[in-house]
Amino acid sequence: MASTALAPFAPRRGTVRRIPKANRAAKVAMLGSLAASLYFAATGNRRAHVWTGGVFVACLGVHLWNHRDRIAD
Repeated sequence: MASTALAPFAPRRGTVRRIPKANRAAKVAMLGSLAASLYFAATGNRRAHVWTGGVFVACLGVHLWNHRDRIAD
């Protein structure tokens, strides 16, 4: 008998993970670009801060696209 506490996080029937390797890479890139963006913001390097922030948003888009079926509910 499955635990109901984890039921919302269980994979749904008929759903397939879109691109798991791309999603993992996007999450790692999000972490790295967020750290770099915060570093550049603290040191006053505006151009690098904007670029790394853009990388973060792009990777966030990939991550959200992979989870769009769960977000839409």
